[in-house]
Amino acid sequence: WDYGQFNFSMEGYYKTSKNQMEYKEGTELFMAGKNWEDRVTQGNGKAYGVEWMVNKRLGKTTGWAGYALSWATRHFPNGEINGGKPYYAKFDNRHKFNLVVNHKFNPKIDLNASWILATGNWLTLPREKYTSVEGFTEFYMPERNNYKMPAYHRLDLSVNFTKQKKRGTRIWNVSIYNAYFHKNAFLIQPVTKYIYEERSMIERHQSEYQKISIFPIIPSVSYTYKF
Repeated sequence: WDYGQFNFSMEGYYKTSKNQMEYKEGTELFMAGKNWEDRVTQGNGKAYGVEWMVNKRLGKTTGWAGYALSWATRHFPNGEINGGKPYYAKFDNRHKFNLVVNHKFNPKIDLNASWILATGNWLTLPREKYTSVEGFTEFYMPERNNYKMPAYHRLDLSVNFTKQKKRGTRIWNVSIYNAYFHKNAFLIQPVTKYIYEERSMIERHQSEYQKISIFPIIPSVSYTYKF
């Protein structure tokens, strides 16, 4: 639907897939004594959702905003994963919102901003920890992908300085990735935290989950010459 400078659109999709490969329960990428074919199994997948978008194409300020509502599941009826019950896929991001704004101040300077907000990925974390009869520490994970990671969001900014020359165009670009330094979770892992109680002079341990982030704010400068 076109309305003046704006364009509105809506799309829906439904997709099924076969021969989706996943690691079996209790196996991992680096495991000695087994071929990789023995560590994986195949099943089915399903993905569906709907997307809305509004786009501004004319004027000094242009850009678009989009929102997606989606589902993605996996099912291994042979029972080798999650007891044969369907479960959410790793990249089952229920909500995703994107906003892109471009503003041209003059023929020499333009600003670009991009913001993204999405629900986190799924991952498998232990629900309980116990000691086996052999004395080893074991983790109990009742189902596959049982934990939703925190929401992911960041803002990217960039400015282009353009100068026209007789023999071409020179562009200096200054960019900032993750401008407000949000520490998005890259990995969640269980850790043991030791707490010392001065009153009782006893050190006790407490199990908790720790978030690990690897991409902080990253500035960059680039130069482009077009001829």
